[in-house]
Amino acid sequence: MLDFSISKLAVLSLLALLVLGPEKLPKVAAQLGRWVGRARVMARNLRTQLEQEVSYDELLKEKQKAEAALRDAQQQAATMHSTEPATPPAPPPMTPPHADHHSVSVESHNAPENNTVAKQTDNTANNAPNGTTGTGA
Repeated sequence: MLDFSISKLAVLSLLALLVLGPEKLPKVAAQLGRWVGRARVMARNLRTQLEQEVSYDELLKEKQKAEAALRDAQQQAATMHSTEPATPPAPPPMTPPHADHHSVSVESHNAPENNTVAKQTDNTANNAPNGTTGTGA
């Protein structure tokens, strides 16, 4: 943009004071400030409008791509549907037999009984009179 140093601004201010005089200089400076403000607002509005147009164009292109992809998918589905025979329905899922479940529970119930019998055999041997075993001999 414009590159003004402090010395250049001081020279321009002094020149404007000499040309316009002390009475007109504040009015001209206020008017110049309003013009600069309006120019900034117009530039900001122009930038915003251009960004909106660009984003609208991008959205429009994306919409066209999506519509084209949808048409292609519909055409492929239509050709696949017309060329492939209907598939039979899937068979119902098989459930595990109940016998396996029952055998597991029976085995788990038999395990403590076996331990009880083994303990009774040990206790019989320990309670036998001296010199004899609990085997009945």
